[in-house]
Amino acid sequence: MSGGAELLTIFGRMDGMRSNGQPALEVPLVSVVRDTLSDNDAENDRLRYVWMLTYTQPTMLKRIASAIPSLYQHVGNKKQASPGPPSPILDLANTSRQTWNRFFWIGLQNVFLDSYGIPLKAASRSYRQNAADYRTAHVTQALSILGNYENLRRRTRDESELLAFRQSTDTNATPASDGAINDTATPLLPERSPAFTPGEMLELRARLILSGNTFGGFLGPDKFNYIVEKRSAASVDTIGHNWEMLRQRAEAEGLYFQPLNMPDGRPSHVLLWVSRSDLTKQAGRSFTKRFLNIANP
Repeated sequence: MSGGAELLTIFGRMDGMRSNGQPALEVPLVSVVRDTLSDNDAENDRLRYVWMLTYTQPTMLKRIASAIPSLYQHVGNKKQASPGPPSPILDLANTSRQTWNRFFWIGLQNVFLDSYGIPLKAASRSYRQNAADYRTAHVTQALSILGNYENLRRRTRDESELLAFRQSTDTNATPASDGAINDTATPLLPERSPAFTPGEMLELRARLILSGNTFGGFLGPDKFNYIVEKRSAASVDTIGHNWEMLRQRAEAEGLYFQPLNMPDGRPSHVLLWVSRSDLTKQAGRSFTKRFLNIANP
């Protein structure tokens, strides 16, 4: 980039959408700017902006609709890409700005907006909550992608993996005799130095986690390890609880619970299915969708 900066982008490879023997398409997912200060000294490099490339600033119609919870998810969705640059989800060089902005809106909400009656109070709180939920969802996606990227650097290719760093055009994949692409020997990530140093990856993950905390912008690097470890432990506990609860509920309803391995090798998703023979044998069986939230198969 001009000005002495590097743009680092993690791509997702869409292995399940290959067609006509062509290599799988790649989609950019997360981008990070590293400011090199126009020199070759890696010691003074600093990460600056983080983009979750599915994150956009809401349109005016979307902002208005966000005051009405039932309309927010369905009104004002963008149908065309903006010609300008996307909005960053985090500025790593000025993390306190988001914290001060949060303080400002809390004060404005409690001192001014809440004093003008129920309609304004409800609409303003609904708007802020919907905007926060939208951003939180994309921060969670960015954390998941960064975690997968770190794990993928230590693994070789598996048929079920979809996430990878953008590979150069001189890939090792060669067409097989039947026209299919034979890339079983192609590593998920190219054999090169990591895009992020361990310290940069720790900072990225910690700052994304802290961006959702009230005082997160004021915490320094000495808290990064603790924040990431605490988040990882809580995530493992939550996943284990939900996993076991859904497994028991699925088996109680006569469904097959089939784990799906994700790019990092962990089965974080599940496929629920039922055999045709079971449908015939249990034609009159009642179905309870509690916890599963699916229609009667």
